[in-house]
Amino acid sequence: MNRLAILVAIFALLGCSAALDAKVITPCERTLVVDLGEGYYINAGDIDTSSGIFMENFTISGEAGKADAVVFTPYDEILKMLSKESFLDIMSVALMVEATKEGYETGNWTASSYYGAPVVVHNMTFTSGTLAGSDGYLAVWHAGDESYIMLLSMLDSNTTSRIISTARIV
Repeated sequence: MNRLAILVAIFALLGCSAALDAKVITPCERTLVVDLGEGYYINAGDIDTSSGIFMENFTISGEAGKADAVVFTPYDEILKMLSKESFLDIMSVALMVEATKEGYETGNWTASSYYGAPVVVHNMTFTSGTLAGSDGYLAVWHAGDESYIMLLSMLDSNTTSRIISTARIV
């Protein structure tokens, strides 16, 4: 049998075969932008995809202290069906449930996100764990597209507010 006949036979078989498809989840590289001015640095940390949510950790640091941020994007089909507001509410409750295991809320205030949405910032005093004896701020908000940011800031309230008002995913 010559090569042309073999190639024709292969293409004929391929043309008659059924197409197979499956969903493939691929993360899209985006940029976290935070405008804090000189003297602050952002370092990327671990990535976790085990819970139906892509999560990447970041540390924002300067002479006055640091803030830990997690950028997360749901990819689970059920989580993606939730509205942004519902997903944000669920994440806010989960954040506070976990935080109150190691401390308590001493008050709260509201900042505005880059997109102008109100963001509740929780003042926390930590009584156990690695943060025992310290105070900080907790917040979670929508940061663009399908991404959200969760923040634990050990910086002052003005700097924390500036993180919230400038942080976005582009």
